Amino acid sequence: MKFCLAVATATCLLGATGAAQAQAPAYGGPSLLAVPDAAPPGAYYNQVAPTYAARRQGDMPPPVPEAPGWNEQIPGEPTPDDAWSSSEGCYEDAVTSNDYDMSYPGRSCCPWFGSLGVLYLAREDANTRLSCWVSAPDEQILSTGDAATDYEWGGEIKFGRRLGCQSAVEFTYWSAGAFTGYADVWDDTNDIGAAVPHDNVPIDGGFATDFFDNSRSHRISRHDELHNIELNFLRYPMACDPCSGFSMTWLAGFRFFRFTDSLNFGGLAGGADWGGNGGLDEAYLDVRTQNNLIGFQLGTRANCQLTERLSLYATPLVGIYGNVIERRTQLYRGDGFSAFDITNEKDDFAVIGQLDLGARFRIGRRASLFGAYRVMGVTGVALADYQTPWFLSTATDFNSVETDGGLMLHGAVFGLEFNY
Repeated sequence: MKFCLAVATATCLLGATGAAQAQAPAYGGPSLLAVPDAAPPGAYYNQVAPTYAARRQGDMPPPVPEAPGWNEQIPGEPTPDDAWSSSEGCYEDAVTSNDYDMSYPGRSCCPWFGSLGVLYLAREDANTRLSCWVSAPDEQILSTGDAATDYEWGGEIKFGRRLGCQSAVEFTYWSAGAFTGYADVWDDTNDIGAAVPHDNVPIDGGFATDFFDNSRSHRISRHDELHNIELNFLRYPMACDPCSGFSMTWLAGFRFFRFTDSLNFGGLAGGADWGGNGGLDEAYLDVRTQNNLIGFQLGTRANCQLTERLSLYATPLVGIYGNVIERRTQLYRGDGFSAFDITNEKDDFAVIGQLDLGARFRIGRRASLFGAYRVMGVTGVALADYQTPWFLSTATDFNSVETDGGLMLHGAVFGLEFNY
């Protein structure tokens, strides 16, 4: 037992002596460096990481910078006044997916956007038979289509604002100038007659047939007006590849469309002249319909960027609308005497389809020129042409408003787009 205690004591003394010699080396002998309490900041990143990255041939990604705030300039990016790196024009900067970098959601230099445009539209007129020869009733000599309207100028204005990084609201108003047309026929043998069967409608002791059958002349004139108001909500982006230059924007909103169609048909008694005898030898049927369409529409805006400045776009829209129709029909003599004046109303459904196909050319960071072909079709509207043919029947026939007509518009729209 004493021998074991002695051996343990000797072992402890030898261990203590070795530790003391390591802490206090002999003069001139080698010594160990002291271990610091903690590594200095960045030591691993500045020493170990570069070595490891070099071995891995640069596989380690650089640190991600903090995203700049609203309207802040990204380091290294051109200023908004001379930046040409964006693939979109100024209008698309505000309303399409290419307006912002996906790395910095919510960034936009121009939250407001708009456009000023010029319209040059034509209407496809209806064609209803009105006049024929008394001696040849099957031969048509005058119809509503003869008073065809020509292209008319108009204007369009749009403005809107972004509501965050993926939506916006947009207001649109456009209108075309009055569409007018005129046509007449003349026969000194008084062989002009009405093209539809009719009864004798009294006019101050006389009858409508005194003016519209065995007539010397028939004439027709047209006057149409268009007004369009839209409030749309935009949702974007939708693109298969954000780097492809192709983008789509969803559109949904409300539209109010007013179409006023006026048609005036006049008959001149045989042997008389227009404006002669104080107007007692001429009579007129005037039909005016006003269609007030209001409803919901859906659509999209597709944009394809061809070059840094040039892009193509398409904007299809379709909607279902309630149509509140007002119609006024008057039969009167040239001196102002009224045979009847009837007003009717009707509610019906209508459909509007519209398509713009165009191109956009960027002239600056905040401005682009655009031009497009627009075609628009409206069904379920009351046309004056379809109310007219039975004007010489009894007045009760005007109690029914015909809404099986269609309106077709087409032409050019061009102007300036901008954001701010």
